[in-house]
Amino acid sequence: MLKNLRDRKRFAVIAFVGDEIPPDLLTAIRDNQLLDAAGTYGDPEAGRPIEYDHLTIVHDEGSVDIEFYNRGISLIFGDVEREKQIHRVCCVLRNLSH
Repeated sequence: MLKNLRDRKRFAVIAFVGDEIPPDLLTAIRDNQLLDAAGTYGDPEAGRPIEYDHLTIVHDEGSVDIEFYNRGISLIFGDVEREKQIHRVCCVLRNLSH
C-alpha cells in the first residue's frame, strides 16, 4: 500500500532466477497467459492508500512489465479477465512470500 505514487520506488524487490523459480509460479504465469499482458491496469485514483503491484517477467524472448493499481477495487467493481489473470499470479507470489 502506498500513501502516494512516489513511494513505489521504495518497495523491496523479490526476484526468482533460473532454477530458483518455483514451479507453481511458472505454471501460474503460463496458465494465466501473462507473457503478453504488459501494461498498466487499475486506477491509481480509485482509493487511498493505493494498492500497488508491479511484476516484471523476463523470459527468453524479452520482458513483460505489468503495473496494477488498486487491484482489490478493480476486481470488486470490474469484470476484466486480464485483471483476474494478473490477480491469480499475484496470489501465487503472495503465498510464496509467506
